[in-house]
Amino acid sequence: MRLSHKLSIVTAVASVSLAGLIPAAALAAGSAGLGLSPSGGSFAVGSTHSLAIYENGTDVNVVTANLSYDASSLQFLGASCGGAFPGAVQESGGGGAVALSCYVSPGSPAVSGSQEVGVVSFKALAGGGSTAVSFASSSIVASTDSTFNAWNGNTAGGSYSFYTPAPIANSTAPATPAPQVQAATKAAKKTAPKVSKTATYITPATTKGHLSAWIYVPLGLIAAVAGIAYVFRKELAKNQKRIKRTAKNLRKTTWLKAFQRS
Repeated sequence: MRLSHKLSIVTAVASVSLAGLIPAAALAAGSAGLGLSPSGGSFAVGSTHSLAIYENGTDVNVVTANLSYDASSLQFLGASCGGAFPGAVQESGGGGAVALSCYVSPGSPAVSGSQEVGVVSFKALAGGGSTAVSFASSSIVASTDSTFNAWNGNTAGGSYSFYTPAPIANSTAPATPAPQVQAATKAAKKTAPKVSKTATYITPATTKGHLSAWIYVPLGLIAAVAGIAYVFRKELAKNQKRIKRTAKNLRKTTWLKAFQRS
């Protein structure tokens, strides 16, 4: 950024600050407003929050947003220029006051309408109640070539409440049942059938069928073969007896014939 441009910005901010010496009636014609987003909400104690600062003037180059807050409820964490006003002249705060002076980028035209000026961050210190964050009367919305403060003087900023989160119950500790539940549980245990502690293994029907086929079919075949062998053995024994008798008879007949010839 050119040094002359920055000096002109700082000079303009300093000159516009003289508007605080102008009677309120002279500022009544101002139409620009200042606001916070969010303008309300509920903060848990110990949580941090950022509030965006907006202006809605016409042909604005410079904004000085001076805020006041309750230091016992909020702790100032930081403030920074940004949005349409990235140039920073002052970014400070603490002790219940915030000073943020910002301007548009060098060479950029003045802006109109709702534009973000910057952000201020706080930490919630209170565990209950509420507090307000307001724009001080020394705030400025102006053009660099004018000493006229276009801010309409509205000091309404934001209102915020605080709360203390309920403690989180220990989910690992089992809950103690009520006496009625304990009594019902004991009665149910007495009347419930006793279950054997011996493990029982049940073979599924399909598996049992497959096992039966693998066991009983070979056994049946073995039994059939054994039966057939037994029958053949008996028949063989009978045939052997017949053969013996036939051979004996043949021997007798042969001896008899031989005797008769002699």
